[in-house]
Amino acid sequence: MRATRGFTMTELILGMLIMSIVALAFAPLLTQTVASYSLAASRSRALHDARHAMFQITRELLLLDAGDLQGINGSQLQFVDENNVATEYSQTGTNVFRGQTMLVPNVNALTFNYFDDQGNITNVIASVRRISIVLRVDTPPQGIFTLRSEVFPRSFVYTNFQ
Repeated sequence: MRATRGFTMTELILGMLIMSIVALAFAPLLTQTVASYSLAASRSRALHDARHAMFQITRELLLLDAGDLQGINGSQLQFVDENNVATEYSQTGTNVFRGQTMLVPNVNALTFNYFDDQGNITNVIASVRRISIVLRVDTPPQGIFTLRSEVFPRSFVYTNFQ
């Protein structure tokens, strides 16, 4: 009589075959999970970068004094910062810059609108009382998300605002 110890070759091959079939069945699920995580992480990072840039722009514009604005147009704002250094916020290609420093990549549009004390759009620096900022960031393949902010620089004089 022979003692049975371990598995036969047939049992080992059959076990490996079953494990291979199970692994092949779960491989697409694992691949999809990793792809979804990567996509979510990419979008989360882009949103974080955009929010940080918007926070920095908003904070800095809030601290402007009345004479600090140097140049304004729809896609660029030139000013003197709190350290008395002339700088600007602008979009070059798909990047937003503060001076020479890149703040956020993959930007579809950076738009500034300037309003007077009556709430009318103005291009006259001395009349600016409120600044509207729109930052549109592209996160392929999910699409574009938009951040908006309104800034009332604290040292500007208001007679009436809406």
